[in-house]
Amino acid sequence: MKRRILPFLLALALILGLSGCGSAGGTLDMQTLAEDLLKNGEFSDELWKIDDSMVQKLYNVSNYTQALVYVGSGATAEELALFAFPTEDAAAQGLQKAQARLESQIADYRTYLPQEVPKLQNAVAKQWGNYVIVCVSPGSACEEIVARYTR
Repeated sequence: MKRRILPFLLALALILGLSGCGSAGGTLDMQTLAEDLLKNGEFSDELWKIDDSMVQKLYNVSNYTQALVYVGSGATAEELALFAFPTEDAAAQGLQKAQARLESQIADYRTYLPQEVPKLQNAVAKQWGNYVIVCVSPGSACEEIVARYTR
């Protein structure tokens, strides 16, 4: 009986140890996440990747190590932004700046295109370890996709 329990306990310990690998300290494949979100995120607008100088202007950040930011035509508020930062503290500051951008967009769209405001109010804006993820889209698909990558 003892011989059967030991392998079970070792397997259980291995499973529990590996489940911690998906924690906030994990690694995120930003390119794969971006592709998944762009393909399945229920965007109604076509999103275009912008360069670093525009990223810095839109989000008021410069201390990221990688950024993938896609914006729409302006006829919608739809947007996708993925950032990697050198530390969790830097990511927390990045999230604050992303939230400030969303608030600014809400104020702008409230008078310009008020039907876009709910997208901004329900946007995914999340920090996961050293990463910040922002997704503004009309449905809940982005939230579900991001949850799969950040477990």
